[in-house]
Amino acid sequence: MENRKSSKIMDYKEALQYAMRLCAAREMCKSDIIKKVCLKGLDVVTAEKIILELEKGRFIDEYRYTRAFVNDKVKFSRWGVQRIKQTLQQKGISKAVIIEVCQGVEGDLLFQNGLKLAQAKLKSIRNDKPLSQQRKIYNLLLYRGYDVNMIWRIIRELKIKSEEETD
Repeated sequence: MENRKSSKIMDYKEALQYAMRLCAAREMCKSDIIKKVCLKGLDVVTAEKIILELEKGRFIDEYRYTRAFVNDKVKFSRWGVQRIKQTLQQKGISKAVIIEVCQGVEGDLLFQNGLKLAQAKLKSIRNDKPLSQQRKIYNLLLYRGYDVNMIWRIIRELKIKSEEETD
């Protein structure tokens, strides 16, 4: 049993190579690397040294990571800006980088994503009263990180479409 734990502990050089392989596979932020390296048995001080080495070699770049993260979450997960910002802050990304990258997110793309989410939700709650439908869609979009003005725009768009479909 004790043997397994000791085989997990790495020295600095092995940990650095491990971290480089992780970074080569996909974009990672500092906190992700620290967690992974510490799980292998390294202390936080050594993990910080590895981070400095990775930054020197451009294996990790906060700005590049943030751009990739925002792009993936908007296009594939259909998250809103608020949830993206909150998640990035939890990962330790600086506010300045988060704000700069999130300003580049297109409002029209967010609107279309929110509309698709709302339409899918509406199909699953068709038999509810209109007010209940609005509340459920509102809660879904709020959870996904859309701002209140965008949510109401989406709800109004859905209402217009449902009135046109009944004619």
